[in-house]
Amino acid sequence: MSPNLDPEDVFEEFTMEEEISHALLKTYIDRYPDLAIELTDLFHEITLAEARAGAEEVRFETKSAQPQMVAVGKLQAAFSNEGIRELAKQIGLPRDFLAGFRDRRIRFGSTPEPVLSGLSRMIGVRLHDFVRYLSSGDATGPALAFKADGKPARAEQMDYAAFIEGLALTSEEEAALSRLAQSDGSN
Repeated sequence: MSPNLDPEDVFEEFTMEEEISHALLKTYIDRYPDLAIELTDLFHEITLAEARAGAEEVRFETKSAQPQMVAVGKLQAAFSNEGIRELAKQIGLPRDFLAGFRDRRIRFGSTPEPVLSGLSRMIGVRLHDFVRYLSSGDATGPALAFKADGKPARAEQMDYAAFIEGLALTSEEEAALSRLAQSDGSN
């Protein structure tokens, strides 16, 4: 650095640059190696100030419950008696397959992710909304109590593989299940 150049002039010149980047910092350090530490500190202060200013400009909003309510509505419609009938016809699987999810008869953690993804795509909801619905304790299945009976009890849960085996799917239904579980979601 030349003896007649004031470091404050260098710092001011640096801060007046249009775009402050690592490449610009390197250029200044190459030109003024005696000021490398001060220039690096100045660079970090400027980028931190820009980041803070950018964060203040971001409008923070509370997450709206509206999309989740829409998803719950779609799921409830899909797992209603009429919805199950239509969805089963659409994917080519028996209604009992979908009723197993509705009635929470399938142990949630044993269900393969591609099957859950395929079902969420067919219903038109995001996967995490579908997972939240399945992991909730509210089984919407038809549990009827008759006068002489006690309260209706929830069916015992079983692993996905055992549940599918119990359905005794035909070869066409097994093919439909495979299509449902394809990663690209094609039917």
